Amino acid sequence: MAIDEIVERAQPKDLIRVERSPWGDFIGRLVAIEQGDQRWQGDAAWQQLATLLTLPANQRQESQLLLTTVDGQILRQPLASVVSAQAPNAMSGWQKTRAWGEAVWRFLSEGPRAANTDGGVWPAIFGTVLMVILMSVMVTPFGVLAAIYLNEIAHQGRLTRLVRIGVRNLAGVPSIVYGVFGLGCLFTASAVRWMNGFSAIRCLRPPLAPAACYGHHSPWRC
Repeated sequence: MAIDEIVERAQPKDLIRVERSPWGDFIGRLVAIEQGDQRWQGDAAWQQLATLLTLPANQRQESQLLLTTVDGQILRQPLASVVSAQAPNAMSGWQKTRAWGEAVWRFLSEGPRAANTDGGVWPAIFGTVLMVILMSVMVTPFGVLAAIYLNEIAHQGRLTRLVRIGVRNLAGVPSIVYGVFGLGCLFTASAVRWMNGFSAIRCLRPPLAPAACYGHHSPWRC
């Protein structure tokens, strides 16, 4: 739809955004909350929803949301798979700022989910920090010993000068440059191998063969 074809724009305050773990976000309206024989509607449903979302997921197994989609269909959503629920159009500026801060904190403190399409980056942060600490502890003694050897013990010849040049290059050039250079070499080698494999398959399968053939068919045609 073109922008000039839009006749009216509205921001209904009763629209909610439900963040779900396996299925992504849902945008619609909250009708009620059901838990066994109990049922909450209206403002009572929002209060009950805020209370239930503070509980662990295993304590919300019997609760479910009754939602309506934008086209009027009814959806029953188990509350155990709901991460958060908000009504953005009804939020004040302070509430939006607080929700933004909570989303940033979840992004930094939670792990990925839904096949790495949602969630946070905490495992990546933890792994990076742990790797830096371990490598610093393991490499620092070797670096100090190598420096002492090069300056105090090693014979000052051509090999020693080459090693010093290599050390200066490693210390003066950012590691990301070496990483990009290695990625370029690896990608080029992978592309060459892929092209070689494609050429081999092309030789084994002439242009007349529409599909690979197996069984009792002709060796080249199906």
